[in-house]
Amino acid sequence: MTRLGKLTFFYIRESWSSRTLAFLVIMVLLTGFVLWGVPAMNDGEQRVFDRISLSIVDDDRSLISQILIEQLSDIGMIDAIFLDTLTRAQSRLAANEILLVIVIPAGFYDQTSHGSERSPLKVLINERMPAETAIFVRFLNNLADSIVAVQSAYYAFGEQVRPLYDNEQSYYRQMDATFIQLFLKMLGRKSFITITGEFQLHTVSFVISALLCLLTLLTALMNLLQVQQDRRNNLPDRLHAAGITWWQLLLARQLAGAVWLAAGFAPLLSGLFLFDRQMNRIPVIGAVVLLYWVGSALGQAWAQAGTIGEAKVMGAWLILFVMLLLGGCIYPLALLPDRLQLFSRLSPAYWAFSMIYGAYNGHSPTGISWLAWAIMIGTSVFLVWLSCLQQPLRRNRESGKTFI
Repeated sequence: MTRLGKLTFFYIRESWSSRTLAFLVIMVLLTGFVLWGVPAMNDGEQRVFDRISLSIVDDDRSLISQILIEQLSDIGMIDAIFLDTLTRAQSRLAANEILLVIVIPAGFYDQTSHGSERSPLKVLINERMPAETAIFVRFLNNLADSIVAVQSAYYAFGEQVRPLYDNEQSYYRQMDATFIQLFLKMLGRKSFITITGEFQLHTVSFVISALLCLLTLLTALMNLLQVQQDRRNNLPDRLHAAGITWWQLLLARQLAGAVWLAAGFAPLLSGLFLFDRQMNRIPVIGAVVLLYWVGSALGQAWAQAGTIGEAKVMGAWLILFVMLLLGGCIYPLALLPDRLQLFSRLSPAYWAFSMIYGAYNGHSPTGISWLAWAIMIGTSVFLVWLSCLQQPLRRNRESGKTFI
Protein backbone atom coordinates (compact mmCIF):
# COMPACT_ATOMS: atom_id res chain seq x y z
CA MET A 1 0.00 0.00 0.00
CA THR A 2 2.91 2.35 0.67
CA ARG A 3 4.18 1.75 -2.86
CA LEU A 4 0.69 2.39 -4.27
CA GLY A 5 0.36 5.61 -2.28
CA LYS A 6 3.72 6.91 -3.49
CA LEU A 7 2.84 6.02 -7.08
CA THR A 8 -0.51 7.81 -6.76
CA PHE A 9 1.16 10.91 -5.37
CA PHE A 10 3.67 10.76 -8.22
CA TYR A 11 0.86 10.78 -10.79
CA ILE A 12 -0.89 13.64 -9.01
CA ARG A 13 2.29 15.73 -9.38
CA GLU A 14 2.74 14.61 -12.98
CA SER A 15 -0.82 15.49 -13.93
CA TRP A 16 -0.58 19.03 -12.52
CA SER A 17 -0.33 21.13 -15.66
CA SER A 18 -2.07 23.83 -17.64
CA ARG A 19 -4.71 21.26 -18.65
CA THR A 20 -5.76 20.55 -15.08
CA LEU A 21 -5.63 24.24 -14.16
CA ALA A 22 -7.89 25.11 -17.10
CA PHE A 23 -10.21 22.28 -16.09
CA LEU A 24 -10.57 23.63 -12.55
CA VAL A 25 -11.24 27.17 -13.83
CA ILE A 26 -13.94 25.89 -16.21
CA MET A 27 -15.64 23.95 -13.41
CA VAL A 28 -15.71 27.04 -11.18
CA LEU A 29 -17.29 29.05 -14.01
CA LEU A 30 -19.85 26.33 -14.60
CA THR A 31 -20.72 26.38 -10.90
CA GLY A 32 -21.44 30.09 -11.20
CA PHE A 33 -23.62 29.41 -14.22
CA VAL A 34 -25.59 26.78 -12.29
CA LEU A 35 -26.13 29.06 -9.30
CA TRP A 36 -27.13 32.18 -11.23
CA GLY A 37 -27.96 31.18 -14.79
CA VAL A 38 -29.99 27.99 -14.42
CA PRO A 39 -32.65 29.42 -12.02
CA ALA A 40 -33.56 31.95 -14.70
CA MET A 41 -34.14 29.13 -17.19
CA ASN A 42 -36.19 26.94 -14.87
CA ASP A 43 -39.85 27.91 -15.11
CA GLY A 44 -41.03 24.40 -14.13
CA GLU A 45 -42.85 23.86 -17.42
CA GLN A 46 -40.16 23.95 -20.09
CA ARG A 47 -39.95 20.98 -22.39
CA VAL A 48 -37.88 19.99 -25.38
CA PHE A 49 -40.93 20.37 -27.62
CA ASP A 50 -43.28 23.35 -27.84
CA ARG A 51 -47.02 22.83 -27.88
CA ILE A 52 -48.18 22.00 -31.39
CA SER A 53 -51.33 21.99 -33.51
CA LEU A 54 -52.57 19.82 -36.37
CA SER A 55 -55.42 19.56 -38.85
CA ILE A 56 -57.68 16.63 -39.76
CA VAL A 57 -59.29 16.45 -43.20
CA ASP A 58 -62.19 13.98 -43.04
CA ASP A 59 -63.24 13.02 -46.56
CA ASP A 60 -64.84 9.88 -45.12
CA ARG A 61 -67.16 11.79 -42.72
CA SER A 62 -67.28 8.89 -40.27
CA LEU A 63 -66.79 8.49 -36.51
CA ILE A 64 -63.04 7.85 -36.95
CA SER A 65 -62.19 11.55 -37.16
CA GLN A 66 -64.18 12.27 -34.01
CA ILE A 67 -62.37 9.50 -32.13
CA LEU A 68 -59.02 10.86 -33.30
CA ILE A 69 -59.92 14.34 -32.08
CA GLU A 70 -60.99 13.00 -28.67
CA GLN A 71 -57.80 10.96 -28.38
CA LEU A 72 -55.47 13.78 -29.35
CA SER A 73 -57.22 16.44 -27.27
CA ASP A 74 -56.12 14.76 -24.03
CA ILE A 75 -52.41 14.93 -24.93
CA GLY A 76 -50.77 17.77 -23.04
CA MET A 77 -48.35 18.83 -25.78
CA ILE A 78 -51.15 19.43 -28.34
CA ASP A 79 -52.45 22.99 -28.43
CA ALA A 80 -55.26 22.79 -31.01
CA ILE A 81 -56.84 20.34 -33.45
CA PHE A 82 -58.60 21.73 -36.53
CA LEU A 83 -61.19 19.91 -38.63
CA ASP A 84 -60.50 21.56 -42.01
CA THR A 85 -60.87 21.16 -45.71
CA LEU A 86 -57.76 20.10 -47.57
CA THR A 87 -57.21 23.59 -48.98
CA ARG A 88 -57.51 25.24 -45.59
CA ALA A 89 -55.23 22.66 -43.96
CA GLN A 90 -52.56 23.15 -46.62
CA SER A 91 -52.66 26.89 -46.08
CA ARG A 92 -52.17 26.40 -42.34
CA LEU A 93 -49.23 24.09 -43.07
CA ALA A 94 -47.65 26.63 -45.42
CA ALA A 95 -48.02 29.33 -42.76
CA ASN A 96 -46.23 27.10 -40.20
CA GLU A 97 -49.32 27.11 -37.96
CA ILE A 98 -49.56 23.32 -37.63
CA LEU A 99 -47.29 20.31 -37.43
CA LEU A 100 -49.06 18.02 -39.88
CA VAL A 101 -52.29 17.26 -41.73
CA ILE A 102 -54.03 13.88 -41.44
CA VAL A 103 -56.26 13.15 -44.44
CA ILE A 104 -58.84 10.38 -43.94
CA PRO A 105 -59.83 9.15 -47.45
CA ALA A 106 -63.42 8.55 -48.50
CA GLY A 107 -64.64 5.03 -47.75
CA PHE A 108 -61.97 4.39 -45.12
CA TYR A 109 -64.46 3.27 -42.44
CA ASP A 110 -66.40 0.92 -44.75
CA GLN A 111 -63.19 -0.58 -46.15
CA THR A 112 -61.88 -1.21 -42.64
CA SER A 113 -65.09 -2.74 -41.32
CA HIS A 114 -65.69 -5.02 -44.33
CA GLY A 115 -62.13 -6.23 -44.73
CA SER A 116 -61.60 -4.90 -48.23
CA GLU A 117 -58.38 -3.24 -49.37
CA ARG A 118 -58.05 -0.08 -47.33
CA SER A 119 -57.05 3.28 -48.77
CA PRO A 120 -54.05 4.65 -46.89
CA LEU A 121 -54.21 7.62 -44.56
CA LYS A 122 -52.39 10.57 -46.09
CA VAL A 123 -50.13 12.65 -43.86
CA LEU A 124 -48.72 16.01 -44.89
CA ILE A 125 -45.87 17.04 -42.58
CA ASN A 126 -44.17 20.29 -41.72
CA GLU A 127 -40.51 19.87 -42.67
CA ARG A 128 -39.57 22.80 -40.44
CA MET A 129 -40.48 20.78 -37.31
CA PRO A 130 -38.52 17.50 -37.64
CA ALA A 131 -38.34 16.51 -33.95
CA GLU A 132 -42.08 16.89 -33.34
CA THR A 133 -42.79 15.09 -36.62
CA ALA A 134 -40.77 12.09 -35.41
CA ILE A 135 -43.06 11.82 -32.38
CA PHE A 136 -46.23 11.83 -34.44
CA VAL A 137 -44.87 9.34 -36.94
CA ARG A 138 -44.61 6.91 -34.03
CA PHE A 139 -48.11 7.90 -32.93
CA LEU A 140 -49.50 7.15 -36.39
CA ASN A 141 -47.74 3.79 -36.37
CA ASN A 142 -49.53 3.04 -33.10
CA LEU A 143 -52.79 4.11 -34.73
CA ALA A 144 -52.22 1.67 -37.60
CA ASP A 145 -51.54 -1.12 -35.09
CA SER A 146 -54.76 -0.21 -33.29
CA ILE A 147 -56.79 -0.57 -36.47
CA VAL A 148 -55.22 -3.95 -37.19
CA ALA A 149 -56.06 -5.08 -33.65
CA VAL A 150 -59.67 -3.95 -34.04
CA GLN A 151 -59.94 -5.78 -37.36
CA SER A 152 -58.55 -8.99 -35.86
CA ALA A 153 -61.07 -9.00 -33.01
CA TYR A 154 -63.84 -8.05 -35.45
CA TYR A 155 -63.16 -10.91 -37.87
CA ALA A 156 -62.77 -13.45 -35.06
CA PHE A 157 -66.15 -12.42 -33.67
CA GLY A 158 -67.75 -12.56 -37.13
CA GLU A 159 -66.64 -16.11 -37.79
CA GLN A 160 -68.09 -17.33 -34.49
CA VAL A 161 -71.51 -15.64 -34.73
CA ARG A 162 -72.19 -16.16 -38.47
CA PRO A 163 -74.03 -19.48 -37.97
CA LEU A 164 -76.46 -17.76 -35.58
CA TYR A 165 -77.98 -15.51 -38.26
CA ASP A 166 -80.21 -16.72 -41.10
CA ASN A 167 -80.81 -13.21 -42.39
CA GLU A 168 -77.71 -11.72 -44.00
CA GLN A 169 -78.83 -8.12 -43.44
CA SER A 170 -79.32 -8.73 -39.72
CA TYR A 171 -75.86 -10.26 -39.59
CA TYR A 172 -74.21 -7.23 -41.18
CA ARG A 173 -76.12 -4.82 -38.93
CA GLN A 174 -74.84 -6.71 -35.90
CA MET A 175 -71.31 -6.68 -37.29
CA ASP A 176 -71.45 -2.92 -37.88
CA ALA A 177 -72.61 -2.37 -34.31
CA THR A 178 -69.83 -4.63 -33.02
CA PHE A 179 -67.21 -2.76 -35.05
CA ILE A 180 -68.34 0.57 -33.59
CA GLN A 181 -68.22 -0.83 -30.06
CA LEU A 182 -64.69 -2.13 -30.58
CA PHE A 183 -63.52 1.29 -31.70
CA LEU A 184 -65.17 3.02 -28.79
CA LYS A 185 -63.82 0.59 -26.20
CA MET A 186 -60.33 0.02 -27.55
CA LEU A 187 -59.53 3.50 -28.81
CA GLY A 188 -61.69 5.39 -26.33
CA ARG A 189 -59.85 3.78 -23.42
CA LYS A 190 -56.52 4.44 -25.14
CA SER A 191 -55.64 0.78 -25.08
CA PHE A 192 -53.43 1.19 -28.12
CA ILE A 193 -53.04 4.84 -29.10
CA THR A 194 -50.74 6.35 -26.52
CA ILE A 195 -47.91 8.84 -26.38
CA THR A 196 -45.87 8.06 -23.32
CA GLY A 197 -44.06 10.49 -21.06
CA GLU A 198 -40.66 9.55 -22.48
CA PHE A 199 -41.15 12.19 -25.16
CA GLN A 200 -41.60 14.97 -22.61
CA LEU A 201 -38.18 16.01 -21.36
CA HIS A 202 -37.50 18.75 -18.86
CA THR A 203 -35.02 21.07 -20.52
CA VAL A 204 -32.92 22.01 -17.49
CA SER A 205 -32.51 18.49 -16.08
CA PHE A 206 -31.77 17.10 -19.56
CA VAL A 207 -29.03 19.67 -20.23
CA ILE A 208 -27.45 19.29 -16.78
CA SER A 209 -27.48 15.47 -16.97
CA ALA A 210 -25.86 15.52 -20.41
CA LEU A 211 -23.32 18.15 -19.31
CA LEU A 212 -22.25 16.12 -16.27
CA CYS A 213 -21.71 13.03 -18.45
CA LEU A 214 -19.67 15.04 -20.96
CA LEU A 215 -17.45 16.64 -18.30
CA THR A 216 -16.91 13.31 -16.57
CA LEU A 217 -15.72 11.64 -19.77
CA LEU A 218 -13.49 14.62 -20.56
CA THR A 219 -11.91 14.24 -17.12
CA ALA A 220 -11.36 10.55 -17.83
CA LEU A 221 -9.44 11.48 -21.00
CA MET A 222 -6.72 13.01 -18.83
CA ASN A 223 -5.52 9.52 -17.95
CA LEU A 224 -5.30 8.61 -21.62
CA LEU A 225 -2.96 11.56 -22.18
CA GLN A 226 -0.98 10.53 -19.10
CA VAL A 227 -0.48 7.00 -20.44
CA GLN A 228 0.65 8.41 -23.79
CA GLN A 229 3.22 10.57 -22.04
CA ASP A 230 4.43 7.63 -19.89
CA ARG A 231 4.94 5.47 -22.96
CA ARG A 232 6.98 8.16 -24.68
CA ASN A 233 9.26 8.27 -21.61
CA ASN A 234 9.40 4.45 -21.28
CA LEU A 235 8.10 4.89 -17.73
CA PRO A 236 5.96 1.68 -17.72
CA ASP A 237 9.06 -0.43 -18.51
CA ARG A 238 11.04 1.12 -15.69
CA LEU A 239 8.17 0.75 -13.23
CA HIS A 240 7.67 -2.86 -14.28
CA ALA A 241 11.37 -3.50 -13.69
CA ALA A 242 10.95 -1.99 -10.21
CA GLY A 243 8.24 -4.54 -9.39
CA ILE A 244 5.14 -2.42 -10.06
CA THR A 245 2.31 -4.61 -11.33
CA TRP A 246 -0.26 -3.67 -13.98
CA TRP A 247 -3.12 -3.29 -11.49
CA GLN A 248 -1.07 -0.95 -9.30
CA LEU A 249 -0.42 1.27 -12.31
CA LEU A 250 -4.11 1.20 -13.22
CA LEU A 251 -5.26 1.98 -9.70
CA ALA A 252 -2.67 4.73 -9.15
CA ARG A 253 -3.70 6.56 -12.32
CA GLN A 254 -7.37 6.13 -11.46
CA LEU A 255 -6.89 7.52 -7.95
CA ALA A 256 -4.79 10.43 -9.20
CA GLY A 257 -7.47 11.29 -11.74
CA ALA A 258 -10.14 10.92 -9.05
CA VAL A 259 -8.42 13.69 -7.07
CA TRP A 260 -8.89 16.10 -9.97
CA LEU A 261 -12.40 14.77 -10.51
CA ALA A 262 -13.27 15.58 -6.90
CA ALA A 263 -11.57 18.99 -7.05
CA GLY A 264 -13.42 19.93 -10.22
CA PHE A 265 -16.84 18.45 -9.51
CA ALA A 266 -17.11 19.37 -5.82
CA PRO A 267 -18.09 23.02 -6.48
CA LEU A 268 -20.27 22.07 -9.44
CA LEU A 269 -22.23 19.37 -7.60
CA SER A 270 -22.47 21.58 -4.51
CA GLY A 271 -24.08 24.25 -6.65
CA LEU A 272 -26.50 21.73 -8.18
CA PHE A 273 -27.50 20.36 -4.79
CA LEU A 274 -27.94 23.87 -3.44
CA PHE A 275 -30.09 24.76 -6.42
CA ASP A 276 -32.30 21.65 -6.06
CA ARG A 277 -32.41 20.54 -2.43
CA GLN A 278 -34.93 17.76 -3.13
CA MET A 279 -32.69 15.94 -5.60
CA ASN A 280 -31.42 12.49 -4.64
CA ARG A 281 -27.67 13.08 -4.32
CA ILE A 282 -26.36 9.53 -4.04
CA PRO A 283 -27.29 8.44 -7.62
CA VAL A 284 -25.78 11.64 -9.07
CA ILE A 285 -22.47 11.22 -7.26
CA GLY A 286 -22.46 7.48 -7.99
CA ALA A 287 -23.12 8.06 -11.69
CA VAL A 288 -20.22 10.54 -11.98
CA VAL A 289 -17.77 8.26 -10.11
CA LEU A 290 -18.76 5.11 -12.00
CA LEU A 291 -18.71 6.81 -15.38
CA TYR A 292 -15.27 8.24 -14.60
CA TRP A 293 -13.93 4.82 -13.59
CA VAL A 294 -15.20 3.04 -16.70
CA GLY A 295 -14.24 5.87 -19.07
CA SER A 296 -10.77 6.27 -17.54
CA ALA A 297 -10.05 2.52 -17.58
CA LEU A 298 -11.18 2.21 -21.19
CA GLY A 299 -9.01 5.22 -22.04
CA GLN A 300 -5.97 3.56 -20.44
CA ALA A 301 -6.61 0.33 -22.32
CA TRP A 302 -6.94 2.27 -25.57
CA ALA A 303 -3.76 4.29 -24.93
CA GLN A 304 -1.68 1.17 -24.14
CA ALA A 305 -2.76 -0.72 -27.27
CA GLY A 306 -0.92 -0.24 -30.53
CA THR A 307 1.55 2.50 -31.32
CA ILE A 308 1.79 6.00 -29.88
CA GLY A 309 0.39 8.80 -32.02
CA GLU A 310 -2.07 11.65 -32.36
CA ALA A 311 -4.52 9.29 -34.02
CA LYS A 312 -5.04 7.72 -30.60
CA VAL A 313 -6.50 10.96 -29.26
CA MET A 314 -8.72 11.41 -32.32
CA GLY A 315 -9.95 7.85 -31.94
CA ALA A 316 -10.70 8.50 -28.26
CA TRP A 317 -12.75 11.57 -29.19
CA LEU A 318 -14.74 9.49 -31.67
CA ILE A 319 -15.40 6.79 -29.06
CA LEU A 320 -16.46 9.48 -26.56
CA PHE A 321 -18.85 10.95 -29.12
CA VAL A 322 -20.42 7.56 -29.80
CA MET A 323 -20.84 6.94 -26.05
CA LEU A 324 -22.61 10.27 -25.60
CA LEU A 325 -24.79 9.77 -28.68
CA LEU A 326 -25.92 6.29 -27.63
CA GLY A 327 -26.38 7.53 -24.08
CA GLY A 328 -28.94 10.12 -25.15
CA CYS A 329 -26.70 13.00 -24.07
CA ILE A 330 -26.49 14.70 -27.47
CA TYR A 331 -29.99 14.01 -28.77
CA PRO A 332 -33.02 12.58 -26.89
CA LEU A 333 -32.70 8.81 -27.08
CA ALA A 334 -36.37 8.28 -27.97
CA LEU A 335 -35.87 10.21 -31.21
CA LEU A 336 -32.88 8.18 -32.40
CA PRO A 337 -33.44 5.40 -34.96
CA ASP A 338 -34.62 2.12 -33.44
CA ARG A 339 -31.45 0.35 -34.58
CA LEU A 340 -29.29 2.75 -32.59
CA GLN A 341 -31.51 2.44 -29.54
CA LEU A 342 -30.77 -1.30 -29.45
CA PHE A 343 -27.11 -0.52 -28.72
CA SER A 344 -27.72 2.30 -26.23
CA ARG A 345 -27.31 0.06 -23.18
CA LEU A 346 -23.77 -0.77 -24.25
CA SER A 347 -22.76 2.83 -23.56
CA PRO A 348 -21.67 3.76 -20.00
CA ALA A 349 -23.05 7.24 -20.68
CA TYR A 350 -26.55 5.73 -21.02
CA TRP A 351 -26.53 4.37 -17.49
CA ALA A 352 -24.94 7.51 -16.03
CA PHE A 353 -27.40 9.78 -17.83
CA SER A 354 -30.34 7.62 -16.70
CA MET A 355 -29.21 7.77 -13.07
CA ILE A 356 -28.69 11.55 -13.07
CA TYR A 357 -31.86 12.37 -14.99
CA GLY A 358 -33.81 9.92 -12.84
CA ALA A 359 -32.52 11.62 -9.68
CA TYR A 360 -34.09 14.87 -10.89
CA ASN A 361 -37.43 13.10 -11.27
CA GLY A 362 -37.32 11.21 -7.97
CA HIS A 363 -36.41 7.80 -9.43
CA SER A 364 -33.89 5.48 -7.78
CA PRO A 365 -31.45 3.27 -9.73
CA THR A 366 -32.69 -0.24 -10.37
CA GLY A 367 -30.85 -3.48 -9.74
CA ILE A 368 -30.25 -3.77 -13.49
CA SER A 369 -28.34 -0.46 -13.39
CA TRP A 370 -25.95 -1.68 -10.70
CA LEU A 371 -25.50 -5.00 -12.52
CA ALA A 372 -24.69 -3.13 -15.74
CA TRP A 373 -22.08 -1.04 -13.93
CA ALA A 374 -20.49 -4.16 -12.42
CA ILE A 375 -20.24 -5.74 -15.88
CA MET A 376 -18.77 -2.59 -17.45
CA ILE A 377 -16.19 -2.15 -14.66
CA GLY A 378 -15.14 -5.79 -14.98
CA THR A 379 -14.91 -5.47 -18.76
CA SER A 380 -12.80 -2.29 -18.55
CA VAL A 381 -10.36 -3.88 -16.07
CA PHE A 382 -10.09 -6.96 -18.30
CA LEU A 383 -9.27 -4.78 -21.32
CA VAL A 384 -6.55 -2.97 -19.35
CA TRP A 385 -5.06 -6.30 -18.32
CA LEU A 386 -5.23 -7.54 -21.90
CA SER A 387 -3.50 -4.42 -23.24
CA CYS A 388 -0.74 -4.80 -20.62
CA LEU A 389 -0.16 -8.40 -21.71
CA GLN A 390 0.44 -7.20 -25.25
CA GLN A 391 3.17 -4.75 -24.25
CA PRO A 392 6.11 -7.26 -24.16
CA LEU A 393 5.06 -8.69 -27.52
CA ARG A 394 4.76 -5.21 -28.96
CA ARG A 395 8.18 -4.15 -27.66
CA ASN A 396 9.77 -7.28 -29.12
CA ARG A 397 8.07 -6.71 -32.43
CA GLU A 398 9.15 -3.06 -32.56
CA SER A 399 12.75 -4.01 -31.71
CA GLY A 400 12.79 -6.74 -34.33
CA LYS A 401 13.35 -9.64 -31.88
CA THR A 402 11.81 -13.03 -32.56
CA PHE A 403 11.63 -16.13 -30.42
CA ILE A 404 11.46 -19.76 -31.46
